[in-house]
Amino acid sequence: MRFFFILFFGIFSIFWGCQRDAQTKKFPYPASKVWAHRVNTPLDAQQKATIFSGLEVDLIYSAHQDALLVGHDYSDTLAPLSFENWLMALSNAGKTCYWLDIKNLSQDNTKAIAHYLNLMDKKFGIKSHLFIESSAYIALKALKKDGFFVMLWSDDPAAAVNFEEWKRNMQYKIDELQPQALSGHISYFSFLTKAFPDKNIHLWHTPADYSPENIALTVQFCQHPSVKIVLVDYPQPIQYQ
Repeated sequence: MRFFFILFFGIFSIFWGCQRDAQTKKFPYPASKVWAHRVNTPLDAQQKATIFSGLEVDLIYSAHQDALLVGHDYSDTLAPLSFENWLMALSNAGKTCYWLDIKNLSQDNTKAIAHYLNLMDKKFGIKSHLFIESSAYIALKALKKDGFFVMLWSDDPAAAVNFEEWKRNMQYKIDELQPQALSGHISYFSFLTKAFPDKNIHLWHTPADYSPENIALTVQFCQHPSVKIVLVDYPQPIQYQ
């Protein structure tokens, strides 16, 4: 009887250790915080992967094709490009970091998406250096348990009655999910860093114009210690240190 108890305890400890590691592991951020925004074509992916440390891509899950398709809007998937084919355009997919904005992530398709991404990991070796972004925190929680890094897409502070209400709603989701990062529009910068100073912050929608004023704004974001990624539409990364 004692033998079986020891055996059970050993197996449970290994399982719990694996689960705990999946929950607490840290993302291997590259040296540069400046990543390329909306890299939704194979040509863009091929070109920008050579100069940016990370790529953001918009994805939509198709139950009909049982695949993640590249696209910001459903109309973009009329000429379907699978995430697999998008990855195939990269000469070294296993060395690039990824921000996956899955537009229709839900509790209903979480298992299918996890299965698909795990298949992509076996083929390209991408799981250890990709983030999945969504506001669907319950679905993200399931993906996190499966070993994926997750970022919680922030609610719009301007849509809330006041700052405290927005913070309270966000805090509830953070407590439930314990995401590795929070993501938000650049206009949320002060709200996110003030409300959650201990969280990693990822920002998107830096102005596309490659002007000195916009570059200075991006530098300001990058120099904040809580900010770990800033998505840009610039033709090349910028120096901020």
